[in-house]
Amino acid sequence: MAEYRTIRMAFWNDPFVEELEAGEKLLYLYLFTCPHTNNLGVLEVSRRKIAFETGLDVATVNAGLEKLEKAGKIVTDAAFILLTRFIRHQTTTSPKIAHALKGMLAGVSSGKLRHALCLGYPSIFDAPASSGYPIDTVSIGYHNHTDTVSIPYRDHIDTVGIPPAEEEEEREEEDNSTLTTFECLSESAPLPDATASEPEEKNPRIDLDRPDPHTRPGEIPCPHKRIIEVYEAILPELPRVRVWRAQQASDLRARWREKLREGKFSDEESGVDYFRRFFGYVRRSEFLMGRRSGRDGRTFRNCLAWMVKAKNFDGIVDGKYHDQEVA
Repeated sequence: MAEYRTIRMAFWNDPFVEELEAGEKLLYLYLFTCPHTNNLGVLEVSRRKIAFETGLDVATVNAGLEKLEKAGKIVTDAAFILLTRFIRHQTTTSPKIAHALKGMLAGVSSGKLRHALCLGYPSIFDAPASSGYPIDTVSIGYHNHTDTVSIPYRDHIDTVGIPPAEEEEEREEEDNSTLTTFECLSESAPLPDATASEPEEKNPRIDLDRPDPHTRPGEIPCPHKRIIEVYEAILPELPRVRVWRAQQASDLRARWREKLREGKFSDEESGVDYFRRFFGYVRRSEFLMGRRSGRDGRTFRNCLAWMVKAKNFDGIVDGKYHDQEVA
């Protein structure tokens, strides 16, 4: 088992974390840094022991675990707890590690947690044939279309599987890019056409009238221009895309490939419709639309370049920026 855990600095800027009480933040950190948590993100520990090791009282521990479970951060079954995002953020996806995780799964005695792991990471574990523990989802309607985005709601499980190595490389590139998570945070922040410190040749402009040159053989090309047009039509209050650059195109292309691989759509038309519903869902968030300020009093300034970053996109789909999902 690893002797350390990774906590990104962006953890403290997460709107969900910002809304937690001090004791709840401590509890959340404890769950993925304590020595009881294995590489699956599973721990077996009593509420009394958690209280002893954190200094919190048992009532606070119980209330905090219930809040985290309602937000989809954990799944509980008696003394067993599963951190639904642990594998994604704390392990790698190498064949050796994946093989080890499969072996560990057999040792999880809770059927509920095994089921959640299989659903959450289908590219690692074999998904169960039938569901004994249904996942609640909320359909997002847009005009007369029926939604298949399946935005998780309340007791949802993260169902985004870990991508193959090539997609993992794309995410690493995004994490190392110079477009910061909160570049669109305030009205004083520049529009994210390109970062001031990044040379033009390293992040060149993309000609939206030309086919995506990075399309793989047999792959449905990402229709950047059409998605941008849908974004501007549904969210006219947000900054328009004045220039689309290589890094932003790479981020959007990665999201397109992920959702195509997950079966959210099967062709260009249904793919554009998926993003239409996605932007419609964004519109329902007071925070993402700048209609509600954060705890620091600042108004969030959303934009397309921010939304298509891997962590931000997943956060939106998981409902973490919508009041009803994180309440």
